[in-house]
Parts: sequence; structure tokens; C-alpha cells
Amino acid sequence: MTSHTPELPTPEALDKIVVRVQKGDQKGMEEIILQLQGELRLFIAARADTLDMVEDVLQSTFVICFRKLDTYEPRGTFLAWLKGIAKNRLLQELKERSRYVALEGTELEGLVTTHRLEAIEQETEQETEHELAKMLECVERLPARTREMVMRRYRDRTPIKKLARQFKQKAGAVAALLTRARRSIRLCMESNGASA
Repeated sequence: MTSHTPELPTPEALDKIVVRVQKGDQKGMEEIILQLQGELRLFIAARADTLDMVEDVLQSTFVICFRKLDTYEPRGTFLAWLKGIAKNRLLQELKERSRYVALEGTELEGLVTTHRLEAIEQETEQETEHELAKMLECVERLPARTREMVMRRYRDRTPIKKLARQFKQKAGAVAALLTRARRSIRLCMESNGASA
């Protein structure tokens, strides 16, 4: 793996590559690795203890990604999904290191590892809360009827056919409206993230 960091592809372009891989295109996985390894390495390095840990977590993240890729649903969130895998792997590595350091290491090493572990776990909780707050703020900006449809579909898990009956529309029209609403929410969240 090279250290060259190309410009990140758009969420839509990433999803297109992922769909190709899900359909069996192995070269697509190489594209994913080449295009995202730099960003992912920086993400991991900001949280890891050592360079060895960065490389171990990076490698295992891509292995897990490849194994679980069929579970990813293309919604423009692939990089966040991949970072979630990396964060989970990093937490596992730090927990293992914490156990080892408790047995073999110095007290200072133990404190540093424990502090790093707690910081990442707290960061995860804060990020989740922040993302949820941003998403709800963006949902509130939708027109009232669209907002109601989105809430019934995703909060209450109402099937599209039932929504179509409730809103007196065809199922295809409801599905298209929900797709546009998700795109609007994603764009809103991205613009909020840039200004935050």
C-alpha cells in the first residue's frame, strides 16, 4: 500500500464502486483501498498508540470490510461505515493492549493505554449524539408532509405500500420522495458538518 492520498471520491461514486464489488468485481475492492487508505490511515493514526497499531488496524479494517461488504446498503455513507469498522478494530486492539500492559507493562504504559481507550469510547458516544442531533435538525427542515413520511418510514418502520395508502400516492412515488428526502438530509448534514 502506498502513502499517496488521492482526492476522495464523492459518496455517490464510492457507492457505485461498492455495488460493483458486491456484484463480484474484485478490481473495485482495489479501487476502494487505493482511494481510501490515506484518509483511513490518518483517521486511525489520530487515535492509535503506535505506527504498528495503525498498520495492523488499517489492514484488518479492509479485510473485515471485504468480508462484510454485502451487508452495506448504498446510502452515501460508505466512508463513515468503514471508519466505524476501523474504530471498532482500534478499540479491540487497545483493549488487548490494555490487558497485556496490565500484566507485563509499566504503570505509565497502563495509564496511557487506558486513557486512550476511554477517549475513543467517549468520542464514539459524542459523535453518535452529535450526528443524531444534526440529522434531526435536517429532518425538521423538510416540508411538513415529507417530514411526516420520513418519520413514519424510518422511525416507525411503516412499509412503503402502507405509506402509499396513508398518503394516497403510488408506492413508486413514495419511494422516490423518500430517496429525495434522504439525499436532502445527507446534503444538509454535510453542509452542517462543514460549518460546525
